[in-house]
Amino acid sequence: MSTTDCGDDNKIDASGLTWPESYLSLREKILSEWGIEGDIYFHRMLSGGKSGAQVYAVDLNSRDFAGQAILKFDKVDGGNQTNDREFRRHQKAVDAEPDFAARHIERLIHASFDADKVALISTIAGKGLEYVEPWSNCSFDQQLAIVTDLSTDLLESWNRTYTLSAGLRSPQELIRGWLQHRIQPESSRLFGLLSDECGIEADEPTFSFDGRWYPNPVAFAAGAHPIPDRTSLRAVMGNCHFDLHGLNVLVRTSTGGSPAYSLIDLAMYEGGNYLFFDHAYFEIAHLLKERNASDPAYWLTVLEHFREHRATSQMGSLRADDLGLIQLVSALRKGLYAWIDNREPNRLPYMESQYLLARVAAGLNFANKRIAVGSRRLALLYAAFYLKHYLRLQAIEWPRNGPLLLAEPGSRHGNGTANRTASAPTQRPNSTPAKVSADPISQNRHVVLPQHPTIAVLPFDYLGSDADREFVADGISVEIITQLSRIDWLNVIARSSTFTYKSNKGDPTIIGRDLGVNYVVDGTVTIVKGRLRITPQLLDATDGREIWTRRYTGVEDELFAVLDEISESVVGNVDTNLKRHQRQLAKRKHSVYGAWEVFQRAMALFMRRNLEDSEKAGGLLKQALEIDPTFSEAYSVLALLELRKLMFGSSEATSEVIDRALGFALDAVREDEGSSLAHSVLGRIYSLTGEHENALIEGQEAVELNPSFALGYFQLGMNLLWAGKAADALTAIDKSLRLSPRDPFVWVRDFAKGICYYFLGEFTKAEQHLARAEHGHFIAPLAYVFLALVLARQNRTDDARVPLDKAQRLSGDFNWELVKANFPSMAPDYWATAQEDAKKIGLLND
Repeated sequence: MSTTDCGDDNKIDASGLTWPESYLSLREKILSEWGIEGDIYFHRMLSGGKSGAQVYAVDLNSRDFAGQAILKFDKVDGGNQTNDREFRRHQKAVDAEPDFAARHIERLIHASFDADKVALISTIAGKGLEYVEPWSNCSFDQQLAIVTDLSTDLLESWNRTYTLSAGLRSPQELIRGWLQHRIQPESSRLFGLLSDECGIEADEPTFSFDGRWYPNPVAFAAGAHPIPDRTSLRAVMGNCHFDLHGLNVLVRTSTGGSPAYSLIDLAMYEGGNYLFFDHAYFEIAHLLKERNASDPAYWLTVLEHFREHRATSQMGSLRADDLGLIQLVSALRKGLYAWIDNREPNRLPYMESQYLLARVAAGLNFANKRIAVGSRRLALLYAAFYLKHYLRLQAIEWPRNGPLLLAEPGSRHGNGTANRTASAPTQRPNSTPAKVSADPISQNRHVVLPQHPTIAVLPFDYLGSDADREFVADGISVEIITQLSRIDWLNVIARSSTFTYKSNKGDPTIIGRDLGVNYVVDGTVTIVKGRLRITPQLLDATDGREIWTRRYTGVEDELFAVLDEISESVVGNVDTNLKRHQRQLAKRKHSVYGAWEVFQRAMALFMRRNLEDSEKAGGLLKQALEIDPTFSEAYSVLALLELRKLMFGSSEATSEVIDRALGFALDAVREDEGSSLAHSVLGRIYSLTGEHENALIEGQEAVELNPSFALGYFQLGMNLLWAGKAADALTAIDKSLRLSPRDPFVWVRDFAKGICYYFLGEFTKAEQHLARAEHGHFIAPLAYVFLALVLARQNRTDDARVPLDKAQRLSGDFNWELVKANFPSMAPDYWATAQEDAKKIGLLND
C-alpha cells in the first residue's frame, strides 16, 4: 500500500487515513517493539470516538504476524484498568473459555504502552477481516441474527461454567459490583448529573417526571433508603465483557449463510463477576444510539413495550421504526430467559431480579459517561424505570413524593446543550406582579406540564401575630404532603422543593410552571385566643382558578387531633375534586388524546351511570388500552362496567359477567400491583364469587396503598357486608363519606348503609338511608326493594307494597332474579333473612 510523506514522520496512505494525532507518540515505540517491517498501513476505521478509543483495520508485517489485523488505540483512564493492563485482561478472557474464544475473540499479538496511552494489535477470530463490519453498521437481518446468537452464547458458551454466589448478596452489592468506581462520590459523575442537570439531590429517594414517580437509582445503589433483607439473592457469577456494544462486536459479512461475530476491546473484562450486565449494556447502548434525541416522555413509552411477560401486539402509541428496536431487544432477552428456563428454572425470582438490577446498573453506567447531557438523562430514566419495575416485583414500599426531574434549560425535551439564559415569564393581564422565585434556576428552565396529574403543596401562610406558632402552618403543609403522597394516581412534589417558596410566594401559575405541576394546594392558618382556623384551597396551576376551598376550625389545645382530621379531610376532598376536574379538562380538549385523557373522557361517561353512556365508556377504555396496554386503571374500570351490567339486568348469566370482570381486575393488578383501584375492584369481585377472605385482604390492601381513597373504603365496606360483618362495614362506609362528602355516588353509600342497618335490626336508620337512596337513579329500584324488605321485617306488609310498586314502575321486568344477580355469594344468614322477607311480600315464591 503506497504512502505519501505528510511531514513530521506522520505517514498518510492511499486510503486517506493517517496515524491518529493524539497517538503519534506511540508510533516509533510500536514499530520497534513489534518488529514491524516498513510501516503499519491503515485500511479503514472500524469504530472510534467513544472515550478516545479508535479501532482500525490495518496491514502489517511483524516478527509474529503478517497480514491484516485490528489495531486499537486507547487511553488508560484511572479506574478503567486499576489492577490489570488490557492485554492481561484480554488473556484472562481467552483463558476463561478457550473454545468460545477460538470462535469469537480475536487473538492478541502485541500491546505497547506510553504513559496513559495504549496500542494493541490483534487478529480476528477466523478469516475475513476485509469483510468485517461493526454490528452497528449491519443490515437489520444481520443484526437480528447476531443478537440471537450472541445472547445465547454469552451464557451457554462463554459462561457454561458459571457459578452461584456463596451466600446471599444484597441488590446494592450487585449494582456496586457492576459499577465499581462509577458509584463512588469522589470518582463518579452521577452525583453532578443529578444536582447540576436534574435539580435533585443524590440522596432523594424519588423524583417525578411526566406526572409519574420514579425511584432515584443513585440513592438506591448508595443505600440511602433501607430495603428489606428478604431482597438478598444468590447471584450468578461468571465472565463479563463490561463494554459490550455494537462497535465492539465485529461481524463477517462476505460468506454465505449466517453471519459470524467476534468480540473486541476486552479492556474492561472481569471474571467471577455478576452476570447479565453484558445483555443489559448491549441493550441500552443500542437504544441510546438509535433514540438519543427522543423526548424523554416518549423514551419511557418505548421502554413500556420492553417490559417482560408483555404481549407486544398492541403498538398504537409507537412509531413504525420502533418495531425493529422491539424485535432486537426481544431477541436479546429471549436468549437470556431461555437460558434461565434451561439452567435455573427453580431460581426464576433470583434470576429475574438480577437481570432487572443489571439494567439499573447499565443505565447508571451510561448516565456516568462523558456523553451529551440529554443522553445521560435518558440513561438515568432507563435505570429508574427498571428499578421501579424491580421494586414492584419485590413488593418494596418506596417513598413516592419527590422533586421534579428538570428538563434541560432551553430545550423542550431536555436533550439540548445547557443554556442558562431564558426570557422572563409573561405577566398575566391585571395580575399582581410576580415575586422573584426562590428557586435559583426556576426562571432559566422550560418545563412541559405532565399529562398525568402532578401537585405541589405550598407552605401555608401563618396570619397570627405570635411568630412562635408559625410551626403550626408548616406542620399542616407537611402533613398534607405526606397524605397526598399516598394517592397512587397522583404525583406529589417533595417538601424540599415547595418550601423554597416559604418566604417568597407569588403568582401560583408561575410557581406551578417553575415546579412543572398541574395543581397547587395553598392555604392560611390563623390562631386567635386559642381558636384555630385553617383555610386550604386547591388551584389549577395553569390559570390560577380555584377548584375547591373550605374552612376548618378547632381548638388549639387539641392541635394534633385537629391536624389529623383536617389533613385527612383536605386530602380526601383534593382526591375527589381533582378527579372531577381531570374529567372536565378531558371533555374540553379537542386535540390529540393520550391514554390518560381518553381514560378521563371514559370516566366522565362512567359517572353518568346509565346503560348507553356505560357502553360508550367501555369503548373509550379499550381505546386507552390500545394506546397504553399497561394502563391498570382502564382495566379496573372495565371490570366495574361489567359489574354494572348486573344492575341493568344483563341477559347474560351472572357467572359469565363476573368471570369477565375478574379477568379485567386480574389484568389491572398484574400491570400495577401498587394500584389501590385495582386491588379494590379485585376485592369486590372476590366478594361476589364467595371468596370473602381474599376479598377482605384485597380491600384492605387498597386502603393501605391509598388511605385517602374514598371508593376504596366503600368497596371494603361492601366486602365486609358480603362477609356478614355489617357493623364493620358501616365504619368503612362512614370513612368513605368523610373523605368524599359530595361524592357523585353518595346515594350508593346511603343504599349500602341502609342494607347494613337492615341486617343489624336498626330499622328506623335503615328506612332513612334507603329513602335517600331513591334519588340515586340506577340504584333506585334496588333501594325500593330493600326498603320493602325492611318494612316486611317489621310485619308492615301493606306499607311494603308502596316502594315495591315504585321499583316495578322504574324497571318493568323487575323480579327477584335481578336482586339475586346483584347479591351473589352474600353471607348465608344475611341472604336467608332477605329471602324470608321477600316471601312475605310476594316477591319470592316458596
